[in-house]
Amino acid sequence: MSPSISYKRHIAKTISWRIIASIITFLLAILFFKGDPNASEKALGVAMIESVLKMLFYYGHERIWYRINAVVNVISKKRHFAKAITWRIIASLTTFVITLIIFKDDAGATEKATGLMLAETLIKMAIYYGHERAWYRLNFGIEHERKAS
Repeated sequence: MSPSISYKRHIAKTISWRIIASIITFLLAILFFKGDPNASEKALGVAMIESVLKMLFYYGHERIWYRINAVVNVISKKRHFAKAITWRIIASLTTFVITLIIFKDDAGATEKATGLMLAETLIKMAIYYGHERAWYRLNFGIEHERKAS
């Protein structure tokens, strides 16, 4: 019988990823909107809003993939890659929309938000894959059933 994955594990994965990802988004927003005199404050706003929204989205993403795995019962590098792609699509579109709203007064907001989204996609895809592989090696939140003697 396969091990049971606790909600605690998914919550811990959500928090650890969100910290890493929000720092990256904050830095990228400052870079792409460096001409804006309030770039730091606005980038912090983007990072804070996305932290809340994406934690909810990420947790849902984790639970959906857990349910898919319960049916398919396959854990592999291909699965981790597929998770990375599906998450990146959701996350990058979310960042794009939030950035566009926060930096709406910038004349090149659409182009800059698009650039930020593309840079984020490339950088975070690689980092997310590593995050997923690292969590695969951890036993935190995995409950193994014991055989009766």
